[in-house]
Amino acid sequence: MTIYTKGHPDVIQYIDTVIHEYVHHLKIDGKGTKIKEYYRYFKEIGYDNHPHEIECCSIAQKNRDKCWRDIRTQIIS
Repeated sequence: MTIYTKGHPDVIQYIDTVIHEYVHHLKIDGKGTKIKEYYRYFKEIGYDNHPHEIECCSIAQKNRDKCWRDIRTQIIS
């Protein structure tokens, strides 16, 4: 998994992207069936209505602020 730092206006957006992509990583089953399913949905319904993207966005949004608070606590300590 590669996350590029450019294009993120702030650390919250960067954390959001990391969580989002990590959720994708966790969903890959090793056999390629989830990847095939992902691209089938992408072709049929696009990105915005894609159930995998909706789930990843939701999980990232729910966790990014807590993640940032935890990171700041570790930096300050």
